[in-house]
Amino acid sequence: MNALIARYKAAIKMSTGLLAGLIFSAAWFWQANAYGKVIATNEANRHADLALIANAGSAQTRQALEK
Repeated sequence: MNALIARYKAAIKMSTGLLAGLIFSAAWFWQANAYGKVIATNEANRHADLALIANAGSAQTRQALEK
């Protein structure tokens, strides 16, 4: 009987360790994806700002040449 209980305890410990590992892996991947989305959003905003600045510079150049 004690051997059976020892086996169950070992199985429970192994299952708990596997579950903890899976949870850690899922959290790791979730955070990596969330961080990647933040970087992509910031990069898109930066490109939009650069395009706006370039267009404003072109407009100023046209206005200066029209004078």
